[in-house]
Amino acid sequence: ALGNIAKLLQVGSRIGRYNISLQTSERPYRWTLEFEETEETTSEISGLSRFLGYQMLALVENLDEVSFRYPSSSGVFTAELASAALARLTEEYNAEHGTSWPIHESIKEYAESPLEYQRLVTLLEIMFIGTSGTTVTVVKP
Repeated sequence: ALGNIAKLLQVGSRIGRYNISLQTSERPYRWTLEFEETEETTSEISGLSRFLGYQMLALVENLDEVSFRYPSSSGVFTAELASAALARLTEEYNAEHGTSWPIHESIKEYAESPLEYQRLVTLLEIMFIGTSGTTVTVVKP
């Protein structure tokens, strides 16, 4: 199921080839994606990792952490930190755009409906990609 989520999010075509491992013997439950060919972790790839990792955290109910490992670095994104960051960003977004999007206590609430998931993607694009409505694709030739 996690492999299917990674495919739907186009992790391979956006960042590169990867292997998956799971740490589920005890909490925190972690999903690790280890990339084989990505030469270096640029700020674009780092932002894209967070963009995808936060979506993974929202979509998998019992997932606590997502880890992206590259040959030169790694990053771990936790549901707790993601929830706090998204709450702050939602407040800022509402103030700037005059909207009243709900401020969720948990990132998991963003997967409860298609509307909430679209709001999540919009917030993540602003936070990590730098713009809303733009798709960034990073492909290693």
